[in-house]
Amino acid sequence: MNFIVRQATPDDAQAIIDFMDRVAGESDNLTFGAGEFPARDASDEAELIGRQAASGGFMLLAVLQRSRRNGGPEVVGYLTMDVGERPRTRHRAEFTVAVGRAHWHQGVGRRLMEYAVSTVEANQAIEVLSCRVQSNNEYAIRLYEQFGLEVTGIDRGFLKVDGELVDATVMSRVFHRVAPTQGKPFFYLDDVLEALDLVNDEMTWYACLETGETNVVLGQGWVSDDEAFDPDEVEGTWVELPGRFEIDDWGTMRDFADLQEDGLRNRLLDIIHRRGAYGNFKDECARCGMLSDYYAFRDRRHRRVAIAWLERNGCAWTEGRRP
Repeated sequence: MNFIVRQATPDDAQAIIDFMDRVAGESDNLTFGAGEFPARDASDEAELIGRQAASGGFMLLAVLQRSRRNGGPEVVGYLTMDVGERPRTRHRAEFTVAVGRAHWHQGVGRRLMEYAVSTVEANQAIEVLSCRVQSNNEYAIRLYEQFGLEVTGIDRGFLKVDGELVDATVMSRVFHRVAPTQGKPFFYLDDVLEALDLVNDEMTWYACLETGETNVVLGQGWVSDDEAFDPDEVEGTWVELPGRFEIDDWGTMRDFADLQEDGLRNRLLDIIHRRGAYGNFKDECARCGMLSDYYAFRDRRHRRVAIAWLERNGCAWTEGRRP
């Protein structure tokens, strides 16, 4: 499926209304059913989009690319991010997601979440990200967990569907936010994580404790801006980032395999003891529809390794990447 994710503009108002009217009766996971979506015209929706952006929030659309001859772009997914408007709630953002039934399990929700979470990570004013999801919607809960949200509570009887009370699971993620401190090394966590993701037998990554920069040695030479350097001769204190041994992707694969049911667990454990273990392991995960779960599990491991390195070197850090 060929679709893009982008921020909504007031010009999308009618397309959003049409989409929400269409999905209203497609599942019980929304706060409204068929014919219950709040009636408003395109001008009201356009005004809402503007107010939301002014308060620091945003709306995202997953848009199916079609030619104008076939009716132009079609909205197939929607994410809205609301930021608290009062001084005591401006540090919080809450999101809701809707995907058209015809496009479930095709990566739409994941792409919307990738865009939304990366945007929130970069906004140093937001410290807490949260949502409510029906407690029986295991697919959505598992997806949100992959983006660092944890179950923090149950909202009993949050919805009433066909006369039955339905609980909602409350999920939250608290972002580590600090400002640069005089005399203390300061890093953006995503810069360190990006380096860890690229570690291999030919690359050794270093970080500068004075500037928070990262750079890489390829083979025998330091590579930066197409010039070769010796890390001992570069200005500043450069410290080696965790390498393959500390990152331990083999151990990560083993521990992920141990979490699976016996049949899959045994296949995965067998794979990692053979040649081509890493590539074959990912292929088997993909065949079982679990590759995204594995990547999320691996990313959490990398995060712990990165934070441990930062704390070991006396660094202050904040989530997101260097502006």
